[in-house]
Amino acid sequence: MRNKTISISSYEITLPLQALKDCFHSGSCDEEVNHWYKKIDWSSVGMTNQQIKYEVDGSGMSDNKTMADYKKSILWLAASNYFEGVGI
Repeated sequence: MRNKTISISSYEITLPLQALKDCFHSGSCDEEVNHWYKKIDWSSVGMTNQQIKYEVDGSGMSDNKTMADYKKSILWLAASNYFEGVGI
C-alpha cells in the first residue's frame, strides 16, 4: 500500500494514498472514512492520540466523543488537505 505524508497544522500524518483519495468528496464521506479507519495501522501514522486530538479540536470539530471519532476526523481532515493541495 502506497502512503502519503500530509501536513496538518502543527504535525504531519502518513496515511494510505488511496484513503486520502477516497475520504474527501462531495456528499457524505462517512462510509469511506469508516472503511479506511478500520484498515489503517494507527500506530504507524506518525501522530500520537494526544496530537490527533489537539489537531481535531483546533480545527473546530466539536462532535468527537471517542478516540475513534478523533481518528476518523483526522483522516477526513488529511484527505481534505490532500484534495485541496494543502500540506503536500
